Amino acid sequence: MNTVTAKAVRIMAEHFSNGIWRVGLLPPESLHGFRISSGLYARLQRWVNQYEELDKAEGYTGEHALPGWTTFNTEGYAIAFAVKAELPDWHVIYVDETLLAMPFRTLANIEIPSKLN
Repeated sequence: MNTVTAKAVRIMAEHFSNGIWRVGLLPPESLHGFRISSGLYARLQRWVNQYEELDKAEGYTGEHALPGWTTFNTEGYAIAFAVKAELPDWHVIYVDETLLAMPFRTLANIEIPSKLN
């Protein structure tokens, strides 16, 4: 039996990561063929570094109380939309850090649409 694996990526900043993650229950093959432009990859790496700097500045509390988190999260969404623009046939999931800090952790995984209405 020949099965087709969905192409999906999760964009999430975390310490010692490149910001590119496999989506939850999907097999590792779901990331096969993932390629973005070098400029977008560099932007993603700067964003992950910003996460590490903000988290360190807060003492690794996870509170996300510093004003820099708003800019961080806005840039994260912009990066996720840019990934979707480069890979329109892929499912792109963005992990919203502000939602992770709330009791609504299950809502933190946001699928980026192909276009906004």
